[in-house]
Amino acid sequence: MTPPTPPDRTVENIRAAMKTALDGLTGPSGQPYNVVQYNVAPVFATICFFPDELIPHEGAALQKWTWIVQAYIGGLDITAQQALDTLINPNGDGSLQTALEADPTLGGVVDDLIVTSNKGHQLFRVPQTGADVLGSTWTVLMVITPDPA
Repeated sequence: MTPPTPPDRTVENIRAAMKTALDGLTGPSGQPYNVVQYNVAPVFATICFFPDELIPHEGAALQKWTWIVQAYIGGLDITAQQALDTLINPNGDGSLQTALEADPTLGGVVDDLIVTSNKGHQLFRVPQTGADVLGSTWTVLMVITPDPA
């Protein structure tokens, strides 16, 4: 029996796997969050990639990749603050960290991931509208073994 071929470990595939991991989260009124790359919606998240470093490991170089995930909640009222409280809680239903770490391989696209930090409540200005929204920033560290050439 031939072992399954792992998914391509590209930025595009990792971003898609992270989006899939976050797709189950819902907002304060039960509506799903809109996970996007660049567009602005009332409730949304962005997923950005920052190449990091190579780690020598047993004759192969592991790659350590850092991703930044930002989630934004429309509004500044108490409901928005409570929704953000749920997202930034490191545990439980509605937790962004729990959703990402539920499968630390993202379906086999990465070797391992961990959410290393969260910045708590933050205020962001949406450039397209000038509106202020609540949000937060998570740093996600991934370790990837490059596919053999």
